[in-house]
Amino acid sequence: MIFACIGLVFFSISSVQAEVKTYIKKTTYQAGELDTEFSSQVIAKARVKQMILDGMAKTAEGWSKSMGFPFSRDLAMPLFPCLVNIKPAKEKWKNGTYTYKATAKTDLGSVLRDLGGLTANTALTADIFANHAAGEEALREIEQINAGIASSGTRTGKQDAYNNAVNRLHASDWYERARFLMFSGKSQEAIGAYSKVIEYDEDRASAYVNRGALYLQLLDDRKLALTDLMKANQLYFNKASELRRTKDYLGCVANLNGALMARPKDADALFQRAYSDRERAGAR
Repeated sequence: MIFACIGLVFFSISSVQAEVKTYIKKTTYQAGELDTEFSSQVIAKARVKQMILDGMAKTAEGWSKSMGFPFSRDLAMPLFPCLVNIKPAKEKWKNGTYTYKATAKTDLGSVLRDLGGLTANTALTADIFANHAAGEEALREIEQINAGIASSGTRTGKQDAYNNAVNRLHASDWYERARFLMFSGKSQEAIGAYSKVIEYDEDRASAYVNRGALYLQLLDDRKLALTDLMKANQLYFNKASELRRTKDYLGCVANLNGALMARPKDADALFQRAYSDRERAGAR
């Protein structure tokens, strides 16, 4: 219901606004003790993207306020990158400093109209929000590790965790790129983008599901599709088992739903979902 209301707001705003605007943002990132050129680029890019999205949200907030409609940044911003092409304009790595500049030229009114339609698909919207949350979690972990080094003065044993967080942040960026390519009708290119997601985060189950669906849809390759779907099923099931041990039954059921989306006739997942539903009801 909430997504339907948001969709109505987006459509109402876009029906009276139509103007192409260019958003340009730039940042300079000073590499920390654990950073490389690659990690500095990933972090700088994430920061610039956030600044561009903030600018778009500010414009949309102004429109909604003038029309008397509510507007939620938290609900809108994860969806913007799927419909807006944010392109690098300048990159430079010198003496431990990464300079990154990006642009986004778009008709925000049309974007909001498209978002109204997007929010009608609750499963798709939930998938996009999950990826956005994964990226934000990775960025918080990066910031926490850096803060820990600054306070303790030691980096011992932190490099692997830092690299992993950077890779997950990069994977989330590629996931948004894959979604943008799909919404732009470039599904073949989206396969390559999902492959990049998996390259940097091999446990991202949703990337296997989406790539597997494209293998079947575009290439009619059942073998590749089945391999991806089986991998996704196992990742979702493993995560569900982990969450069940911590008594997070809601998360457990959500991941079992993912496992069944990848493999609908998985008897074990069906049984575990029913059992977890019963445990969740008993825990209320």
